[in-house]
Amino acid sequence: MAHCYGRTPAEAAELRWAVSNAIHNSGPRVYGNDLGIYNSLEDGGGEADSDPDTQQPFVSIVIEAPATTQAVA
Repeated sequence: MAHCYGRTPAEAAELRWAVSNAIHNSGPRVYGNDLGIYNSLEDGGGEADSDPDTQQPFVSIVIEAPATTQAVA
């Protein structure tokens, strides 16, 4: 889950879409420790809300990232 904060609800929504575009369907990758992520997907979200402490607007996005638990070749 990522909370995308903005000064206005529109700015928070714009950041949410930027995060979605950056991670959605970005494909497989393997890191230096030989662990990998198969894909990154936006799995839902998009509801606007306000932080209970600061009242700053944010939009939440659910991110799914299936990954390996063992080294891959």
